[in-house]
Amino acid sequence: RERERERREGRETRETISICKTHHNMGNVATTPEDWRRDEEAAHPPPPPPSSSGVSGLSPLSSMTAPSSVEDLDDDDLEQTPSIKELQEHIDSMRSRQRIKFARGVLVFSNVLSLVFAVLLIYYGASNRTAIDLSSPQEAFAAVGEEILELGEVTLADATEYIQHGYIRNVLKPYQLVIALGVALLVLSLCGSFGSMCPSRRVGKEILFGYFSTVLVFVCVLIWGAVMCFQYQNETQRFLEREVDSHWRSIRPLVPGTKKDVLAQIEDNSNLIISGAFCLVASVTMTLGLWASSRTMGHYFTLRKVMVSCSVSAIFSGLVLVSLSVYYGAKNIGGQWAPGVTAVSGVAIILLSSLGIYGVRAQSLLAMGLHLFLMCILSLFVSVVGVFVIAYPHVVSDLVHKHWRKIAHDYTGVNEKHFRNEVADNLFLLGSASILFGVLMVVSAAASFATCLEIYHKKKTIILKKIEVHSSKL
Repeated sequence: RERERERREGRETRETISICKTHHNMGNVATTPEDWRRDEEAAHPPPPPPSSSGVSGLSPLSSMTAPSSVEDLDDDDLEQTPSIKELQEHIDSMRSRQRIKFARGVLVFSNVLSLVFAVLLIYYGASNRTAIDLSSPQEAFAAVGEEILELGEVTLADATEYIQHGYIRNVLKPYQLVIALGVALLVLSLCGSFGSMCPSRRVGKEILFGYFSTVLVFVCVLIWGAVMCFQYQNETQRFLEREVDSHWRSIRPLVPGTKKDVLAQIEDNSNLIISGAFCLVASVTMTLGLWASSRTMGHYFTLRKVMVSCSVSAIFSGLVLVSLSVYYGAKNIGGQWAPGVTAVSGVAIILLSSLGIYGVRAQSLLAMGLHLFLMCILSLFVSVVGVFVIAYPHVVSDLVHKHWRKIAHDYTGVNEKHFRNEVADNLFLLGSASILFGVLMVVSAAASFATCLEIYHKKKTIILKKIEVHSSKL
């Protein structure tokens, strides 16, 4: 019986090897043993493959030989011939390498675009900063634009005093901010390029993760900026027109041109549209960099690091909220409910983040599952609140109209229409911030889910090895 079993296993092994050899040499697989022999007799030997120093030594196909017949194979040949599982693992490894190479190419392309944007920002900020001559008051005020509105009844004779005290130099702050943004984007692009060159080393992975975290924050800020640019075009135009009408006597000696020319320049919203479009394009480009850097490092590695870093950042945020609650209580800010709500929110954030860190450190599947469930519930709640606040501002506006007498008693000097507009603007800001915060919580939930999968696979592998060892002993 043992001999018959060995002969049967040897026959099945030789038939399997014949299938692999026929598929490798001819590109098709026959269906019966007669077809195998007929195809082997009619097959022509293929040309030798091109030599590759990096792949030929690692490929399992290099160990396959083509004997004249299957019966010529001995036991040594059977042992050296790769199995189907090894061939599949080799194919998967080759595909993974190709994906990583593609991701590195996308990362390099994204960093090159970011580098071009950074150079343009630095050039724009530096050229416009040096274009303002602060030695001449009238030209300086004319170059400022909206800064005149904040100076009130300032005349041209008093402009020298403002220049000497440095107030007028505030007009350089936007250009300095543009230069700082360009320098930060330049450094970020260089870090991403350097990390993509050596992603397998620990230093390269750490640099890439720092690049990933910073780009994630940049993307959120750029999306926020695009929303603000597109949303507040009409509000900004109405505000500037009202201010020009009320302060035209003070503005006229400082601005060349008539009032109609000034209003025509104010009605031009091209700067806001261009700024919003720039924010959108930059956010899309950086999102490509996010995906490419995560794929280069490995999604599991990236999400596990994101899990830990988000938890640590959330702990600091919770401590800040607890400190603010103490400050609100000491200064009696926000009434009786504000300190309590702020304190409860801070403590909840600290406990939730501590649970995530404990689950990662202790490799606890229960803790990570609970963290994932709570993060999904909170992200859904925050996103729904943000959408509701943006979609239904009239509900709050009706509440303001209903309780206006009490509100007018607390806020003197403000009419109802202006107050309702202010509330609507603040609600839009709150809704946008809630949606962005919900997106960040979804990223944290995805990191928690990936950590759960990793812990599950590790525990499953350990259990299977223990079962295999126990069965071998039996």
